[in-house]
Amino acid sequence: MNVKGLHIFAIVVALMMAGEATGQDPDLQDSLIIGNLNGSVIPVGLNREIVLPVWIKTDDSVTFFHTPLATDNDHIALRLGGNLYEPLSLWDDASFLTPDANSPSPGMTSQSILGFAYLFDPRDPQNFLYTDYEWWHVADYHMLTTSDTTVIGDTVCLIEGFSPANGGLLWSIPDGVTQIIPAAIYPCLYFSDNASPEFIQPDPGTEFSVNNEFPISFLVVATDADNHVISMTVDFPEDGAQFDTVNMTPGYSSYIFGWTPNVEDTGQFIATFAANDNHGGIANLDVAINVMRSILQVDELSAFPRMQVSVPVNIINLGETSYIGGFDILLQYGITEIIDLLNVERGPRVESWEYFHVNLGDTSTIRITGIADIYGNGNAVSPGEGPVAFLNFEITGDSVYVGHYAEINFIYGDDNDNTVSDSTGYLLVHPDVDSGWVYNQDPGDVLIGDINMNGIAWEISDAVLLANHILRPDEFPLDYIQMLASDTNRDGFPATMPDLVYLLNVINGYINPARINYADGISACVFAEFDEIEAEKLIFRYESSIPAGGILIRLDHSRNEIRSLSTNSGMNLLYCDENGILSVMLFDYDGGVISPGEEIFRMEVSDKYVPIVTELQISDRYGNFIPAEGHPLLSIPEIFMLHGAYPNPFNSSTTIKFSLPEKTDVDLSIYNVLGQTVKSFRFKSMPAGKCSIDWDGANDSGGRVSSGVYLYRIGAGEYEATSRMTLLK
Repeated sequence: MNVKGLHIFAIVVALMMAGEATGQDPDLQDSLIIGNLNGSVIPVGLNREIVLPVWIKTDDSVTFFHTPLATDNDHIALRLGGNLYEPLSLWDDASFLTPDANSPSPGMTSQSILGFAYLFDPRDPQNFLYTDYEWWHVADYHMLTTSDTTVIGDTVCLIEGFSPANGGLLWSIPDGVTQIIPAAIYPCLYFSDNASPEFIQPDPGTEFSVNNEFPISFLVVATDADNHVISMTVDFPEDGAQFDTVNMTPGYSSYIFGWTPNVEDTGQFIATFAANDNHGGIANLDVAINVMRSILQVDELSAFPRMQVSVPVNIINLGETSYIGGFDILLQYGITEIIDLLNVERGPRVESWEYFHVNLGDTSTIRITGIADIYGNGNAVSPGEGPVAFLNFEITGDSVYVGHYAEINFIYGDDNDNTVSDSTGYLLVHPDVDSGWVYNQDPGDVLIGDINMNGIAWEISDAVLLANHILRPDEFPLDYIQMLASDTNRDGFPATMPDLVYLLNVINGYINPARINYADGISACVFAEFDEIEAEKLIFRYESSIPAGGILIRLDHSRNEIRSLSTNSGMNLLYCDENGILSVMLFDYDGGVISPGEEIFRMEVSDKYVPIVTELQISDRYGNFIPAEGHPLLSIPEIFMLHGAYPNPFNSSTTIKFSLPEKTDVDLSIYNVLGQTVKSFRFKSMPAGKCSIDWDGANDSGGRVSSGVYLYRIGAGEYEATSRMTLLK
């Protein structure tokens, strides 16, 4: 029997074996088709990427999915993985595995799709694979055909693959015990000397962004190396789309696609184009169109009594075709006793516009009308965002209105209010509106040193923000109130280097402001441990889910002598040692961070005694204060954490490491991919600290388990965590 005959025979055997599958409903056969749903032969060319769809029909709730596909190396040059679609793309763990060479036999290569619907909480049954016994397209295999011309005219049938680590075709349902071997039909490929068409415009993966009510159009071009006439179609479910021929000559076709999203359309829409040379060659191209709302927006600002404030009126039109040639904006500002309108100025986005008119009503209304081009010299507003006008107000000096808001709202007299026009004048668009306000702030509300405005002054977060502003003012701007708060040395010149130096002196303990009141709870910590090699070296590490932009820690070392202090973190190290209190500050003027788990500094001490933490401050790089807490025993972890298994993958044994913040019972269970327990460890009253458990690959009966993927779940008190590891032999 030749190779092709063996392939066909394997398909028949697979179908016979599938009849023995067990499922939730034995009367309905679970089924798998790879390739065309009608089972037809797929024509392919040489050195071409091909896409083989995976179709599923099941009445079961599939939660484990292993589908291997084998191809011979004479006809397929590369296996390129593929795409997963819902619900597989929503599973906790689903992917295309690395191809297995010489599997299931020499000269062949197998590639598997392996997926687990549920590994971590929350358990979401709506993501289980259940098709109500209809065909669903759940994945695509991508492959590259050979460039060997001797295969032209061959018809080769693909077969079920085999993974040395995970076996053959197998599905499972939520009980983790019931196995399903579906009836399977695999594709046959005909190697033709015909070259399939190729899309040359747009590029694969192209995405267009458009605002709703603005039209989008683009050219779709395909070529054919055999100079066949190419016809094109598009699959696009939305109303109003047009797809018209521009040019159709042998070997070249171009079409224009056009669509105007409706006012209610938002989100991503996919247009699937197909090019057919009518000689067996077909190419597909997906183009994403992202539809978003355009927005009219008034800013929200704070100001002090008797200040003048300029409030921007913005247009947000981020769509690629959203060129604006006119607008009609109607606003009303409230509580005229708080703010007095001085004038309205045009914004930078409409500097070239030939018509800009402001009409001030007698009821605190403001109508702003603009037209880009009347005489032939104005320019439409390009896609983007920013001010088209500024409302200039003066804040009242009456103390009665301190702490009050003056709202600035978009209002409507008719459907033409708060609209924009495209650059042609044929299109009227109704953007969303986002009103704003001016807050009349009490000058006494400014807390010197509280630059990030979180209500706590003289903290490391304020220093991070001030340093970032001094170095990169555009990236880290300060508003008027923050500028006042930044004048820490009170010399009348805010946000300067002397202000930062003064602030750092306060933080380092040279100047003593009022004690900071920290929030309850812990979201970050610093722990210490003695170096295993140099026993006199005490190493301090940072632990949190948030990178730190700066750390301040004060240590009472009255029972110990500090002999040296250093850091390899790349941060600036500042410290002050007075009266038995060591203040250490790590901070980067360039905005660097300390990653979770990273060593922050180390010190040499006179004896093996851990200093006591008297104060701990931690900030992210944007000036946000991270609540943190220090403890006298820094060597005890602050939080439960599963650090993982190492090595992973492993051959003979692996070590699972974790941290316990307190003494507790620990349960560790290891499961196979079917959810069956293979090994359990239980420990009573395990002490707090850094812990580890070794597993030598044996089950509870002492036998060695097979190669493959294993899950392990650890429980310690109220804490649970799950991860996976791979055993290779």
